Amino acid sequence: MRAERPSPEPAKAARTANVFALRRSRKAQSAWIVEMAILFALLLVLDQAMRPSFALLDVAPHPFWAPVIAMAALYGLMAGLTTAATATLLLAWTAPALSPAMADHFLQWMQFWKDPVLWLLAALALGLHCDREAAQRLELEARAAEAEARSETIAAYATTLRSQIGRLERDVALAASKPADPTLHNDHPMSEGAQ
Repeated sequence: MRAERPSPEPAKAARTANVFALRRSRKAQSAWIVEMAILFALLLVLDQAMRPSFALLDVAPHPFWAPVIAMAALYGLMAGLTTAATATLLLAWTAPALSPAMADHFLQWMQFWKDPVLWLLAALALGLHCDREAAQRLELEARAAEAEARSETIAAYATTLRSQIGRLERDVALAASKPADPTLHNDHPMSEGAQ
């Protein structure tokens, strides 16, 4: 009797599909969107609450760095890029208009776009790194599950072999304890009469 060996490939594919489905589900997407909105709302409320004496959004480095880095590091590339785009829109909404007193508009645009470009680059770098780590973690989990399935198959096969060995040892022991067949010996009375 051979133990049936389950194929690990369908289980691996189903597990990977389940994890990706969970990660891409609407509930997971809405979770990081809600977190991003809460972070930005908190920063804007704090800025307005402290505005007469202290402008939080004028601090360097800009406070919008926190949501961009957090979302990219926690949820990956798409969350990071979306957060960087949202931070850019909020910066354009909260930033003062171009000053007509300042003649160099190019310098003003450079100062404005410095943070958004850096947010985008940080979101790309952190998001790609986070996604790559998540993919590697999923691959390692799939390999571990496959190895566990193989070890369970080997254990089941070893148990089957042990039971077969035990059955064969019992059969050999029973055969050894039975009296020998008398027709096989030369000293049998029929064999003497034949001579």
